[in-house]
Amino acid sequence: MRNKIILFVVLLISVSIVGCTNKAEEEVNIEKSKEEVENLENAVSEINELLEEAEKTESVLSDNIVGCGEVYKQGDMSYSVIGTRIEETDEGKYLVLKMEAYNSGNDHFDFNPLMNVGMIDENNNEASFELTSPVYKEDVLSGVVLSGGNKIVGEIAFDISEIKSDNYILQIGSILGLKDSIRITQENINKTYDELFENNGVVGEYTIGDTIEFEEVSITFDGVRIEPKNTYNSNYDEEGMGLMVLDMTMVNNSSNSLEFTSVSSFSTIRKVCAADGTELKYEDYSYQNRNWVESGETKSETFGLYYDENVKDFYVILNPDLVNSTNIKIATFSID
Repeated sequence: MRNKIILFVVLLISVSIVGCTNKAEEEVNIEKSKEEVENLENAVSEINELLEEAEKTESVLSDNIVGCGEVYKQGDMSYSVIGTRIEETDEGKYLVLKMEAYNSGNDHFDFNPLMNVGMIDENNNEASFELTSPVYKEDVLSGVVLSGGNKIVGEIAFDISEIKSDNYILQIGSILGLKDSIRITQENINKTYDELFENNGVVGEYTIGDTIEFEEVSITFDGVRIEPKNTYNSNYDEEGMGLMVLDMTMVNNSSNSLEFTSVSSFSTIRKVCAADGTELKYEDYSYQNRNWVESGETKSETFGLYYDENVKDFYVILNPDLVNSTNIKIATFSID
């Protein structure tokens, strides 16, 4: 591209000189012709400087692409690929990445893999992101990453059935544009890397007994109970795990019915985590017990979750608004 631009400018100079020669034959001022040539030569020099700056910028951008096990930073968010593997099913071949997403900013960040990531190979062929697939062994990397130095960890999978290359580039950004970010090569496949980020800890405004106010909705955190693991006729009996039950009450003063359901990304209670950010798994009964709170109605509900009995400190993320996903409230609590 640089050579093409220089050639174009040289052609302009040549045309100008030829034109000046013709004008000279017509007794046009020779000095004016010399000035025009000098101006064009100065233009070439300026273009050279601009091209050199562009090449430096391009080099810096290229250097920003990192490898697996390294930190890629974009604004207040930082990412790392800490594991890779290839999975094959009857439906296709998939590249699965285990990742960290870390938020050092003052605002919560809603990470959505459908919007925030993409993948291409070295020939710019695009691999499609798979949201629901049996190849996932851990949770999909998705959801609100809390502000103040906290992270989420999960997996993302891409269909590479039609791609012949062994080298890929993970792209990260937004719906407005993705940037080449993390390079995955054949040497990275089936390897794991150390986690690079630690949660700084979650500061909650609320705790057990508090009422949490949203627009036209209020939720009271009534309490936490520890129950036997078979309370809901469950066969769950994993060693070292206990069952906690959250008691919540919702008052719905909005004009719409709201689903006061289990702990999930589409529920009023979005997530319950240990202090280190590990998300607790809900008890099946809680998920099946899906109740609506009608306009003007008050309803109490319970949510069962399994937790590591060695862990005592937890937090709850709440938000009844599915549209404004970062308008969250946080309640922290401890158990004996």
